[in-house]
Amino acid sequence: MQPLPDLSLYSHEQKDALIRALWEQVQTLTVQVGPLSARVAELEAKLNEPPKTRGNSSVPLSQGHKANCPAKVKRDGPRQGSLGRIGGGRPLASDPDQLVTAKAAACGHCGAALGDGDHVLHGRYDKIDLPPVRPVVTQVERYAGHCRCCGKTTLAAVPEGMEEGSPFSPGIVAVALYLRFTHAISYQRLCRLFAHLFALTISEGALDAMFRRAKPCFDSETAAILARLRRSRVVCSDETSVRIDGKTCRNRVFQNDAVVITAPGTSSAKAAAARSSPRRWAAIAPRSGSRTYTAPSRVMPRPGRSVSPTSCATVGWRSTPATASSPHA
Repeated sequence: MQPLPDLSLYSHEQKDALIRALWEQVQTLTVQVGPLSARVAELEAKLNEPPKTRGNSSVPLSQGHKANCPAKVKRDGPRQGSLGRIGGGRPLASDPDQLVTAKAAACGHCGAALGDGDHVLHGRYDKIDLPPVRPVVTQVERYAGHCRCCGKTTLAAVPEGMEEGSPFSPGIVAVALYLRFTHAISYQRLCRLFAHLFALTISEGALDAMFRRAKPCFDSETAAILARLRRSRVVCSDETSVRIDGKTCRNRVFQNDAVVITAPGTSSAKAAAARSSPRRWAAIAPRSGSRTYTAPSRVMPRPGRSVSPTSCATVGWRSTPATASSPHA
């Protein structure tokens, strides 16, 4: 900082010039102080805001940081019983499939014989195992009888569930649907899973045909979900990309506070909205970034929930000439 000059050496004209220069400088600095003060207030306000995370912003998962674990409290005394120790663990089965009783026939030290009265219970525990799972193949031989009296042919009746058609039973279809749409297992991995766990060889084409045959079973529930959505005054909508048959398509989601329905396909957003909503809907677009995975089999659970025909379904949409829903609530 420069020292103040001796003003007694200045004339009146020099002092007037110095005052004018200082006045212009004060006016310039006053103009600059306003925006800078606003910027400082903005930065100070941001100091009180919570940090951006993948939970409250669009920060990608790769950049999200987990919170530090709380400090461990030092334990007083011995640790309480846990899994594998006395005092804790899995409860014993109330009705085991097998019971193994182990009693010593003779003393392990001197060889003397031991009777039933010489034994006391030392311990009781369970050993759990999974039996080998193999498919049960039932081969049906169906005969057609030719009547010698009338000359007509009578086809023999078969037990329920043994009709001609797909060789896969409803139990296999149920397992495939559960693994495919609840756990989002791909077709290729699902084929390997059936082969490795169940020793059942099944192709991707067979899986696709299986899912297509099962789709009509959800039509009534899909209609019920659409009816509930169409009765709503406000419906949230969002869309993301999805791969169907090797092509990038759009997957649109319509939901309210109770149900959700997804509409994957190549149709326009206006056509999809018009197909699923009346004109009195008010569409609200939430923040993008939801992790929704959809398959071309047209059945998908709500994100974060298990598959259930009463709570979710997916319908294949086709592009129709229609206008967007009106924003009248």
